[in-house]
Amino acid sequence: MNSNLIEIISVSQASTWNSWAVQYFFFIGLSIGGVLLTIPALVLRKSHWLPIARLSLIVAVTTGLVAPVALLADLHQPARFYNFYLHFTPTSWMSWGAFLLPTYLLSLMLFGFQALYRDRDNRHSLTRLAAIATSVLGAGIALYTGSEMGILISRVLWQVGWLVPGYLISGLAGAAGLALVLNNLQSDTSQDANQRLVNWLNLFLILTGAWIVAWGGAGHLNLSNSGMELLRLMLVYQPVESLLLWIGLGLALPLLLGLINQSAMNVVTGLLAVFGAWMLRWVMFIGGQGIPKNGAGFYLFDLPLGTEGLLGILGSLGLWMVFLIVIRTLLSQYHPQARA
Repeated sequence: MNSNLIEIISVSQASTWNSWAVQYFFFIGLSIGGVLLTIPALVLRKSHWLPIARLSLIVAVTTGLVAPVALLADLHQPARFYNFYLHFTPTSWMSWGAFLLPTYLLSLMLFGFQALYRDRDNRHSLTRLAAIATSVLGAGIALYTGSEMGILISRVLWQVGWLVPGYLISGLAGAAGLALVLNNLQSDTSQDANQRLVNWLNLFLILTGAWIVAWGGAGHLNLSNSGMELLRLMLVYQPVESLLLWIGLGLALPLLLGLINQSAMNVVTGLLAVFGAWMLRWVMFIGGQGIPKNGAGFYLFDLPLGTEGLLGILGSLGLWMVFLIVIRTLLSQYHPQARA
């Protein structure tokens, strides 16, 4: 006797985590990636990396400011966040995140002020200390964001540690791509920075591709249930979003353009890499919630046009642009001879 439930009619089910969660994981991933890209210059003291470090730190600060806004919007009842502090639970990733996130953001703001304003030439040991502290906190955020999704037993796709390296590597790729865009949009574009950013972007994209192959390969060999769910999601349920938009447009195409390495295409290459980082999170969040456990078919997601959907996505991008303009303007005002 088969005791499993088998549904023959599929019904639409609302997604618990909507587009605001995607935006939070996207912006915090770019922020962490931007911080880690400053390590060669501000920790290892490689002076030729300083222009990239400044660009990456601007990416980290601006995206880091937007991330908590998206998180609060996703909480639905934001005032309840104080419960994380009143009732700390050591076994809960969200409880740890409630302390890690504000600590990381405070460290990031102090790091940005020190490195972009007070010590642009990287001569003070305080800058190095701030870089190390923020990088360590960023690594903690990466671990928390990749692990908190695995607490849901009903989502086999999220239950193992594959998301942690995937979010980290794709965040590095997105941050490198955004830094490449900023470098090519400023008046005094650094060709040396362009070349280094393209090379590192290619590496991060290759690593992202290797991560997908390893995860999907483990599923194909029946070594990973989550890998099997990934293959189902990509090949059966969401081939357009997964294969065409994420892997094709957001991974393979920027890698191809990066390998060709035409300076005229740097902005396009960078934007596609950023899109790929966002698309990965969209597929994991929205697509992952659509995989049925016992249902007859995939649970479709209709993107709302209001603040819970398209308007929220565009609004968060607009907020990031506001932060970028304000910070670049302040840096230009106080450092008229320098363009970061």
